[in-house]
Amino acid sequence: MEGISYTFIIIAFMGGSDNGNGKLRPGKLEYQAALAEAIAEILWQAGGTRHRKAVVAIYNPNLCANPGGNLQREKYTPDGITENMELFEFFGTTELKSFLTANLSTFTVNDTNKHGLIQLLYSAILSRGVDTAREEDFDELDSSMIGRHGYCTQEMVNLILVGQAISNVHDGDYRLGEGADVKVLKGIKSTSQFGYVSLFEHYGSMKVGEYMKTPHLPIFVICSESHFTVLFSVEKDLLSKVDNAVPVKSRSKATTPTYEQFLLFYIAGGGEDNRFAEA
Repeated sequence: MEGISYTFIIIAFMGGSDNGNGKLRPGKLEYQAALAEAIAEILWQAGGTRHRKAVVAIYNPNLCANPGGNLQREKYTPDGITENMELFEFFGTTELKSFLTANLSTFTVNDTNKHGLIQLLYSAILSRGVDTAREEDFDELDSSMIGRHGYCTQEMVNLILVGQAISNVHDGDYRLGEGADVKVLKGIKSTSQFGYVSLFEHYGSMKVGEYMKTPHLPIFVICSESHFTVLFSVEKDLLSKVDNAVPVKSRSKATTPTYEQFLLFYIAGGGEDNRFAEA
């Protein structure tokens, strides 16, 4: 999830007047401003376009939540985190960004007791709406955001990238069967800001549609089984030079982006530092 979220941070950097001579080496203040902008865009995309509001969940260890009563009737088991989330609603992006800027440390502090990424996930889910995700996005009502071994599912990836917890990445909806037995496999409805490439398509277990293979911006999330990496170019109009109506093999070298035009942002694990690298 961390790697997927960096797509929005990169957009925030691109929007600035100085991107460090194309190397995107921001200082602390620039990074903090970009992070607040990124979280705001993720949440408003999830909730603002559907409900005209966004929800921010902030972990508050001093919150006196009652773990009994209604929670037990909903088959909820207190986990020490969820019941301590304090919720804040915002009906405009200006107030949302101001709040996130003021409370950014709750998302970034290097403390295992602060739960920054969980805050972001809960905020995105609540901004979209639990019922909306289940009834409008999921292929199955019992779909989940967390898969086996604690890995994020495609629903979570899509919630962050496009604001909808859709179960697939093909173009549009696929309808299987007819009448009362029809099964709808929901897909991406329009061209995405970001590209998405998955090793699972190579395995033949999924289809990535053109909406995510030919995005508006030269920013691609690369899924290699359980690991995500971001590949991007600081030349925002790079992909506008490509005529997608022309088959790849027939395109001229002058209009085909090359790997030298992209940077790789490696999302490390195990406590290592994230880092940029020339592709």
